[in-house]
Amino acid sequence: MVVAVSAEGWMKSIFIAPILALAWACPAFAQADLAAICDQGAASPLDKARPAGIAGVTLNEIDPKVAIPACTAAAKATPAQARILYQLGRAHYVAKDYESARAQYAKADELGYALATNNLAALYLYGEGVSLDSSRAIYLFEKAAKGGVTIAMITLGDFYSKGRHVGKDWTQARHWYEKAAAGGEVQAMFALGVLYGVGYGVPKNYSKALHWYEKAAAGGHAIAMNNIGVLYYKGHGVRRDKPEALRWLRKSAAGGYAPAAEYLKKVDRYEAARRRTYSDDERRPSFYVRPGLPGGSCIPLAGGTTHMCN
Repeated sequence: MVVAVSAEGWMKSIFIAPILALAWACPAFAQADLAAICDQGAASPLDKARPAGIAGVTLNEIDPKVAIPACTAAAKATPAQARILYQLGRAHYVAKDYESARAQYAKADELGYALATNNLAALYLYGEGVSLDSSRAIYLFEKAAKGGVTIAMITLGDFYSKGRHVGKDWTQARHWYEKAAAGGEVQAMFALGVLYGVGYGVPKNYSKALHWYEKAAAGGHAIAMNNIGVLYYKGHGVRRDKPEALRWLRKSAAGGYAPAAEYLKKVDRYEAARRRTYSDDERRPSFYVRPGLPGGSCIPLAGGTTHMCN
């Protein structure tokens, strides 16, 4: 299998090669330094068990040419270290060696590492390195969720809300979203806002929708900001406040949510039309009311269609 390597990755490989050689010659070295290299190259930002000072890297940031040999050597030195096995699985996954990724995730799963369980579930869900098995995937996602993995909770919430791989069940969807939100997952907070705003599985409640949208917005969720703006503009669940509505819509647009910018344009056009209408009315006598608007008892004027109203 051939893996493309960036120039930076190539330089790292040259630097790490002698360290690996020393590590295999001196096991005590491997237990400390190679684990550190593995952590730096393949630890997940979502992993709360990663060592202090290690920020973690996303899958797209993993360089398998560096991470695979470092994590392989570290795993040989400490075969019962579940975090290292999980990280080795991540490195193999990036290299598209799904069977090796599955093997390492499975070992870490057996040792009780819930993040590895979540990733193993994803392999079964998409049939990567294993035969596609959605039932097995759901079982593993639930196991990971019960182990505290919030992204597994969100996945289950989405499955139940959309009826994917399971029967549609809004009660289960809300259950998993609430657990994920309690764990700090912004996307779950937004999802709860949608449930209450639309009335999916719960009575429609704009105040509760606003509560969850505000929590999601505090975490930077641009669509939640847009929805807050709409609620303020329409006066749903909160006193109508046009300046506050526009402030949230602008924040959403600045956050990259294009529909918020479109909604702002519609609001501007609507408000401009209202200003023109009010301006026309102000130029008419106070007793004049346009046909179709309430104004009391109207008397037709002779020779015309204009109405005077008391």
